[in-house]
Amino acid sequence: MSRVQAARQGVGRVIDAAMKRGPLSKTWADVLALSRSRALCRAAELRNQGRYEEGARLVEFVLSEEPRNPRVQWMRSDIRVAPDVDRAEALWAEARRDEAIEVLRDLAQRLPDEPEVHLRLAPMLVVEGDYWGAATHARRAVELAPDDPNVLFRAAGKARWGDAVASRSYLEQAKAILAQKADGTFFPFDDDIPHLEGVLAFDEGRPHVGLAYLERAAALQSDELSIAGDLAQGYLHHGRVDDAIDLIREKLGHHPGDERLLRIYNDIETEAGTGTSASQ
Repeated sequence: MSRVQAARQGVGRVIDAAMKRGPLSKTWADVLALSRSRALCRAAELRNQGRYEEGARLVEFVLSEEPRNPRVQWMRSDIRVAPDVDRAEALWAEARRDEAIEVLRDLAQRLPDEPEVHLRLAPMLVVEGDYWGAATHARRAVELAPDDPNVLFRAAGKARWGDAVASRSYLEQAKAILAQKADGTFFPFDDDIPHLEGVLAFDEGRPHVGLAYLERAAALQSDELSIAGDLAQGYLHHGRVDDAIDLIREKLGHHPGDERLLRIYNDIETEAGTGTSASQ
């Protein structure tokens, strides 16, 4: 029995059980769609539990029913690379960065046509200062999934340090695809778009536009410290030092150990000649 057949039988048992409880008010199409949605939710749970093969069976079942669904295509890519990605991220968390990157480089050699491995490797390369390498892997992910707005948006975020022009292109392509859908399709990065728009606008020499986007991003995600740091630096670019200090003090009140905010604050104090540290 194939993995798809096994998964289909499992979902079929769910439908059979529902029928035994009484007449179904939904059409069969609705029932099947609900079953596929539940299968994907269960697949995500299994993936997070490290039960990769079981999750993969459910994803393959749904993909056999919806072969052009970009969400399901992404889940198949994600679950295929999950064992190595999880191992790499565990190494990264232990500050064994070279080993983590090597795991993902090896994975990219073995599975070069999986967008997810390139999107996972790119941010590690950014942290290590290999901006062109990150942009290269972001570009490869887009080549593999050019119609997936999730891939395009994530690639845009990873490419901007090494190739701001490509980053803008990916973002605009993602927005165009989402605008064409216009059917309420869930996009998990809706609230992240203003942040990326803001930092890209600064990169492109449009600081007033960038600041407006960053203020909007901060309003949407008030607990996101990376946005707070970018907004503080945006205020400083515009000479709004007091606004930057107020923002940083507010965030440090809840997150006193954030290294980036502390660094920005201390740089402000040092430049002002006060010598007062935010940590004091």
